[in-house]
Amino acid sequence: MVAFDVLARTQAEAQHMVVEVLIEGLAGPPDQLRTEGDRVFGEDFGDDVPHIRSWTPAADAAPTPPVAVPSPGWEAFEESGIPEIVAEMFPPEPGTGDFRLPDGTPDPESFEDAHERWRDECLSLAVQASRLPETLDRLERAERVRDGLVDLLERERLPVEPVKEDYLVTVAPSFEGEYEDMRFRSDHAQWRSEFTATALRREHALQGLVAKGGAADDVPSGAVSP
Repeated sequence: MVAFDVLARTQAEAQHMVVEVLIEGLAGPPDQLRTEGDRVFGEDFGDDVPHIRSWTPAADAAPTPPVAVPSPGWEAFEESGIPEIVAEMFPPEPGTGDFRLPDGTPDPESFEDAHERWRDECLSLAVQASRLPETLDRLERAERVRDGLVDLLERERLPVEPVKEDYLVTVAPSFEGEYEDMRFRSDHAQWRSEFTATALRREHALQGLVAKGGAADDVPSGAVSP
């Protein structure tokens, strides 16, 4: 078992690079290979061209963190930690060494199935992440509407309906169970008027609250004529 340290954009490109270099190296003269594993190309291409950096026996190979090649548009976020946070959203990519047949040989079909599921999951997470700003905006809007609604209900409280039992004559009634009907009807009519006016103000304010996202300045606080 040999571990290859490859600079490439994808796992498939890295595998292709290893296969091609091994075929070319095994078919070519030995003096065209360096002992530490670097292919002699005659010139240094730098890190812009995929290549095998080195190889070591797998038992002696220390885990090497992957080298991320930033995509266009990420330059502004370098050294901010944001790319690393985004990368942690995604599950680890399956490795070919984790899928083997009972005889120990690689199981490419199981690996491809697992890799396809991994790609689908990463795509789903990426789509969800792309919608995060919209979701946060909707959440902030909902919180503003909630706060405005609490303030509205506190400010525009509905009056309590008069109860007839509260108008029972208790001082020298003419007969048991006598009520002050005139006062009760007058107070009840006044309550209906105040209740209707308050309900209309609340409805008008609530419509503005929902339509304008719950901004405090947008919520009417004055009386509204029915």
